[in-house]
Amino acid sequence: MRDRAPLLAYLQLAAAMALAGTTVAVGKAVVEHLPVFLFSAIRLLIAAAVLWPLAVREPGPALGDLSRHQWRDLFLLAFFGVFLFTVLTLFGVTYTGAASAGVIIGALPAAVALLAWVMLRERLLPRVVLAAVVAGAGIIALNVNGAPAGPRPLLGNTLVLGAVFAEALFTIYAKRLSGVLPPIRMAFGVNVVGLVLMAPFAAATLPSFNFAAVPPSIWAWVVYYALMASVISFILWYRGIIHVPASHAGVFAGILPLSAIAVAVFALGEPVTTTLAVGAALVLVAIALGTTRQGRADRD
Repeated sequence: MRDRAPLLAYLQLAAAMALAGTTVAVGKAVVEHLPVFLFSAIRLLIAAAVLWPLAVREPGPALGDLSRHQWRDLFLLAFFGVFLFTVLTLFGVTYTGAASAGVIIGALPAAVALLAWVMLRERLLPRVVLAAVVAGAGIIALNVNGAPAGPRPLLGNTLVLGAVFAEALFTIYAKRLSGVLPPIRMAFGVNVVGLVLMAPFAAATLPSFNFAAVPPSIWAWVVYYALMASVISFILWYRGIIHVPASHAGVFAGILPLSAIAVAVFALGEPVTTTLAVGAALVLVAIALGTTRQGRADRD
C-alpha cells in the first residue's frame, strides 16, 4: 500500500497552518477591543457569508445529504475545532504565560498521532512518532525565552492543554468527513455550526458593548481574521487532509507557531534569537520526517 501523499496535499496543509498562524497577532489585537465571544461570532458570520455562494456552486454531496452520524461528526468538528479551541486558547493565555502556552501547544502533533491511532486505527508509525517528538521539541525551544507565567499558571496551562486536544480532535473529525463532503461545503457547515454555538454567548455581551468605540482598523483585522482563519485555511486543510493520514497531517501544526513568529519578527520588529532559529529548524525537520516517503518497514 502506498503511504505517500501528493506534494500538493502537503503544500495545502502547510499553507493552511501558515495562514492560521498569521492570525495569532491579529486576534490578540482584536480581543483588546472586542469580547472573545462577540469577536468569534462576527468572524464566523463573515466567513459563512463568504462561503455560502461558493458552497452552493460546488459539485458533490450537500449538507442535506449527510446521515445522522455524519451530522454528529460535523457538529463535533465545529465544537472542538471552532468553539472549544478558540475559547480555551484565548482564556487560557490570560492566566498563564505565552511561553508556557507555547510549550503545551507543542504537544499538538503528538496528540493528533495518538488520537488517530485510537480513533481512526491508523498505525502509529515510528517515523511519525519521531516527527511528533521533534516538532514538540522545536516548539518548546521556540518558547524557552518567552514571557513569565501569568497570575494562575496551573489553570491557564490546563485550559491550553484542553485546547491542544480540542484541535487534535478537529483534525480527526476533519479526516472522517473529508471523503464525504467537498471542502467548501465542509468549511461552510463548520462555520455555521460554530456560529450557532457561539451566538448565545455573543448575544449576552451586546447590551453593554459600544460598537462605535472600535477603531476602523480593528474591523479590518476582523475581516482579515475571518477570511484567513475560517475560509481559506479551512478549505486548504480539508483539501489536503483527504490525501494524508491524520497522524501525518498533525505534524503540520508545527508550522502555525513558526508563521506566528514570522509575523512577530517582520511586522512587529521582535528580534531573531538563536533559540528561535533552533526551534524553527527542529520543526522543519519534523515536517520532513512526517512527510517523506515511508520505508518498506513502515508500509502496510
